[in-house]
Amino acid sequence: MDLQLAGSPRGHDPRDRHPWGSHPFLDADGRGFLEGRAVRQYFVDADGEMVRTTDGRFVHILFDERGQPVRGADGLPVLVAVDPPQGARV
Repeated sequence: MDLQLAGSPRGHDPRDRHPWGSHPFLDADGRGFLEGRAVRQYFVDADGEMVRTTDGRFVHILFDERGQPVRGADGLPVLVAVDPPQGARV
């Protein structure tokens, strides 16, 4: 799936703002949410802006049930739109 990424609030294309970093979704007590063995996360660009799809969803890597990144035919991790867990703060 080729995600359509939204420009950042600063007007930058996130594809041009590398490196990206990961931030975990946190609960009210500051603990991360787990899905299987993977921490639920979203990307931020080099400016610290959240990387989002054009419909406003967060973006991160797809993980398998063991917490390992799923790779596409090109060998790169597959990017997917992710929704924050209920009760998460970002």
